[in-house]
Amino acid sequence: MMYQTLDEIYPRDTFLAPRLAHKNARWAPSDTHSVEFMTANLIACAGNYPMLVHKAAMSPKGLDIMDRCGVDIGSAIEVYETPDGYDAAFKRRHLDGEKAILVFPAVNEPGEGLQVESNCLEFLNNKSNIAQLAGADNVPHQQLIDLVNSADRPSIKTPIVLKIATDEPNAGGLDVAVCRKRRQLTRALKRFAEVETLIAEQFIEATHNWCVQFAVLPDGTSREIGSSQQICMRNGIHSGNLLADERPSSEVMRLARSVAEAGSRLGFRGLCGFDILTDYRGKPYVIDLNFRPVSSAAFVLEMQRRKMRTKSSQFARLAFCKADASLEETIRRCRKGFDEGWLIPLATFDPEYGGLDPGPARLRVVIVGDSRKALHERERSLAACGIEFFRMPTRWDTIRQNILALF
Repeated sequence: MMYQTLDEIYPRDTFLAPRLAHKNARWAPSDTHSVEFMTANLIACAGNYPMLVHKAAMSPKGLDIMDRCGVDIGSAIEVYETPDGYDAAFKRRHLDGEKAILVFPAVNEPGEGLQVESNCLEFLNNKSNIAQLAGADNVPHQQLIDLVNSADRPSIKTPIVLKIATDEPNAGGLDVAVCRKRRQLTRALKRFAEVETLIAEQFIEATHNWCVQFAVLPDGTSREIGSSQQICMRNGIHSGNLLADERPSSEVMRLARSVAEAGSRLGFRGLCGFDILTDYRGKPYVIDLNFRPVSSAAFVLEMQRRKMRTKSSQFARLAFCKADASLEETIRRCRKGFDEGWLIPLATFDPEYGGLDPGPARLRVVIVGDSRKALHERERSLAACGIEFFRMPTRWDTIRQNILALF
């Protein structure tokens, strides 16, 4: 069965509670605009499933352009305007007998009102537990570094990947530092100065960086949702996803399924996504486990829905965009792409409409084309309109970066 919407995955009498409740989260985007925009990550694949979404992501102009581009917007969305409004909606649904599906571990929510308990989410999403869930042979070699003991620091050799071992919310690669050079390691250690223990992980020269998504259904069985390649900055920050003419190997898929089943045995239910690298020999390595809906979930489900409808195969990339302009002006700048069908909005964010402090308008969009070359050309067109986003490295960019890494 090919799943298309959340109401096909989650049980009745539950609702999505996507807001990051930790006010001072250190390892996930915690500024107000990012926190509220993240609540809209799944509105394009919600179907009839209820969820709480901030008003800034539900502006008439934003919903209109999504509708014009053929995106089905969730029909059971409850809009809130303030953190207190979110908390009130959460508590009311709890009193009505609904259980919450959390994206991030809770702070004060009652445990009996959760579909998956917070301590389970904390364990499953703590990077120090990856080997227990995936198997030590399927994880890059790791060493725990005690930063309180300065004697441990000289033992860290580059290239290396530093990660935070924490039960706190973590997302977007903010708890990761890819250190190819000593100067990058020095900056990373300064950035993580308040952390007592770090994970120093073997740097893998990867040929592919997959995000493989599964759904753990209410009966505990696991079903594949879809996969995409991750687009990351060289420092490890996640900046989008790519659907191309490749699929993960059978080894990658078997490993991802085994991780989903391990989470199921511990009580997890719902959407999840696993970051898996492959090296030049094709060996897979699990580098992160996201036992929550990942930021590319709506992207993968939307493109599968369109592929089933048109029977055509296209290249597509997910891009996180912003513009120093109003949402209305941002949509105007993107109008050519929307009208020609190669730009698809999955979510929009209008701070002014949402009653928030001034800030850039934001979009989560899909850029489609019939080749990688077409995607690069359309990225250039979008950037020329004053839209800010991280562009996919070209083949020559990669060659140049590899040469520079030698010096």
